Amino acid sequence: MNIYVKRIFIFILLVLVIQFILGCFIEQSMPYYWGNQGLAVKMEALKNSKKTYDTYFIGSSRVRCHIIPSLFDKNNPEQTTSFNLGVPSTQSPESYYFLEHFLKEENQEHTKYIFIELTNLKEQQEHLLNARNLYHTNWELFSLSFHESLRKKSYISATHTALIYLAKTLKIGMIKPMFSFNKQQPFNGFDKANHQIYQQALKQDGFIANDSILAFKGTLHLPKDIDRIEERNKNDVSYYQTRATADWSTAHLAKINALIQLAKSKNIELIFFLSPRILSNSVALFDQIPNTNKLDVGDPGEFPEFYEVAHLASAGHLNEIGAHLFTKALAEKFVDLKNKQK
Repeated sequence: MNIYVKRIFIFILLVLVIQFILGCFIEQSMPYYWGNQGLAVKMEALKNSKKTYDTYFIGSSRVRCHIIPSLFDKNNPEQTTSFNLGVPSTQSPESYYFLEHFLKEENQEHTKYIFIELTNLKEQQEHLLNARNLYHTNWELFSLSFHESLRKKSYISATHTALIYLAKTLKIGMIKPMFSFNKQQPFNGFDKANHQIYQQALKQDGFIANDSILAFKGTLHLPKDIDRIEERNKNDVSYYQTRATADWSTAHLAKINALIQLAKSKNIELIFFLSPRILSNSVALFDQIPNTNKLDVGDPGEFPEFYEVAHLASAGHLNEIGAHLFTKALAEKFVDLKNKQK
């Protein structure tokens, strides 16, 4: 019996070693954004574009559906040419991983500004060994997320974060999606609706309104859950009311400051901004960021229009009218920031 157990153990160990070696070899040839299909589509489009961009917006679906590059460019005197890199669920730490590699690996000769949505570190409530969770995990970001989960006593999230990091280290669950990735055809794997959504977005420098997304998905009018909308509104109000007493992570702030310095070394201004309809309290953390590197465009007291049902596509997103209002407000805040720097 001991002989059979030993053979099974050796076989499993051999499989893990081969998988690890093969995974390391393949990963070296992959672009840093390979696990996020939406970013892969947008990055490949950027690299093949004849247009020269100098300003980028990074973040989640709120960025994708709330910031209209052409409108932003028209409403600020900096003569920007901007591109929206927003993709659903792209929040920290994934957004930090992307930003860091984007700064280090892409030609930043023309880049002047990068705007990144400020969010709390995403909690892993589910242990999912998929490409999206695995590709951006490294020791630094694992440590940041793991200790943040422990600080919040979110032990399920800490456990899942640890399991994902272990899987990434051993290259478990990575080989098949890496083989499947094809940067020449980044749309592979999208269903018809998402294919149309991203094609439309690329025609508008990465932006697409939630109204258009709903149309492509066959839902012309999304039933608005008034109770959920009101709950989200109250949450955002409470985040601002408790900003002076809410806790925040010193490790998270340190990472933010490190990214600001990295961008500065490339002669790029990195600006963190608060969006309306956020899912967690990041206002207290926002207050710790240097004034020269932040914009608040989410305060319900200053921007009540972002909390009106008439400007919403869902509890978490603005509609196209709301996106126009938000983009103009972001541009105005940016102009104010630049004027203060003079």
